[in-house]
Amino acid sequence: MTDKTVSDAIDYATVYNIESWDGFLVALCRSMGSTIIYSLDNELRKVKEITVVNPFPEEQVKEYHKYLQEKIG
Repeated sequence: MTDKTVSDAIDYATVYNIESWDGFLVALCRSMGSTIIYSLDNELRKVKEITVVNPFPEEQVKEYHKYLQEKIG
């Protein structure tokens, strides 16, 4: 990781109003020459420079969230 990647991560997080960790993922993705991130995180869709791909069927994600809500709440 370079100082530029760290700086870019902060910039992405600030400009797109996303978590700093998400900004880091975007900066890392871009530094590797990629434009695709596989993630469940819809917040990443705010970033125009990347394409977010959910690798799981939507129905399974809904079931997963329901399961978590039942266990937590």
